[in-house]
Formats: sequence, C-alpha cells, structure tokens
Amino acid sequence: MKLILIGFLVGIGKIIPGVSGALMAIRLGVYERAIDAITHFFKDIYHNGLYLGKLALGILIAILLFSNIILSLYQLFPCIMTIIFALLILTGVPSIIKKANYKWLALISFIFTMSLNFIPSISFSSNSILTLLFMGLIEAVSIIIPGVSGTAILINLGLYEKYLMLFANLNISLLIPFFISLAICSLIIIYFINYLINHYTSYFYSIILGFLSASILLMFI
Repeated sequence: MKLILIGFLVGIGKIIPGVSGALMAIRLGVYERAIDAITHFFKDIYHNGLYLGKLALGILIAILLFSNIILSLYQLFPCIMTIIFALLILTGVPSIIKKANYKWLALISFIFTMSLNFIPSISFSSNSILTLLFMGLIEAVSIIIPGVSGTAILINLGLYEKYLMLFANLNISLLIPFFISLAICSLIIIYFINYLINHYTSYFYSIILGFLSASILLMFI
C-alpha cells in the first residue's frame, strides 16, 4: 500500500504543470530503485515486477482521478495556477543543487532548454498519430528525467489540454499509440539514464539543474 501511495503522489506531480514526476520520485526515495528494477528486471522478476507494478498502479490512479480536476482549474484560473505551479517547482531545486557540481554544465543545459522556446510553433492535430507518438515521448522524458516537466513542455506546445483529455475521455483508439510510444521511449531513456547515474552522477544532475531552472521561466514566456 505504501508504494501505491508513493506512486499516487508521483502521478499527481506528473500531471501538474511545472512539477516533475521524476523529481517527486527522488524526494520520495524511489527513483534510483525504480530505474534499477527496470534495467535489471529479469534478475528478479517477481520482486522487481511487484515493485514497479505498485508504483505504476498508484501513478495510473492519480492520472485517471485528477485529470478532469486539473483541466477544469487550469481553464478557470490560468494565471493563478501558473504561479502556483511555478512555486511548486522551486521546491525541487535544493535537492538537485546538492548533487550538481558542474554549474557550467547546468548553464549550458539552461541555455539549450530556453532556446527551445524560440522554435517556431507547430500546429498539432488532436487525432494525429504523430502528435500522439510525440506526446508519448514527452511523457517518457518527464517521467524518467528529474526536473523536466512534460506538462510544462506540453503547455508551451499547446498540447496540455489534449494530453489531459486523453485520460478524461478514455479514448482507447488514441491511448494505444500514446502508450506504445511511451513504452518504447521509456525503455530507451531508462537504460541511458541508468548508465549516466552509475558513471557520471554529478554531470547528470548538473544537466538536470539546467532543465529545472529553465522550466520555471518557460512557464511565463
């Protein structure tokens, strides 16, 4: 039950713009254990599967229960909600700073992330397979990489409401390509992140610090 509750909190962090689900997982002490359980899944299928299954169940429950609520609040009070979300993301900065020893790398990461905001807008169709696959990629990135808020990225791309409506309406034909993309991209990113954590920990968190700092400013641009 404890793991399900932790997964529930991670799920809430995932759907709130500006809050990283992965960062929430770090605070709750399940991030590196979850990465290890996935990359070494077949070494202990029962315990790793049970661990990941409970976390995933909690995350799914949170997303299904809170998608409509968050969507309604964001539509009614966009400015107030943006300010609240920006304050929430600030609480994650101290824990990342402690592990980030290369501030120059954080600066490069910050500049790179900010530059993405100046890329010309793309017109997305809510029924486009490409859009759903892309949303799956963003979801994978935000779930796995601490400090990267997928919801903040989706807001900047004008896809946030479409993302929430996927779960609010439970349209299976749209959810299938989304989850296929999410699963494939997640596996690729997880193995890469596991390598970075084990061999380049401080470099990894320095990059994350840049992502996290930039995501705060991007919410107001």
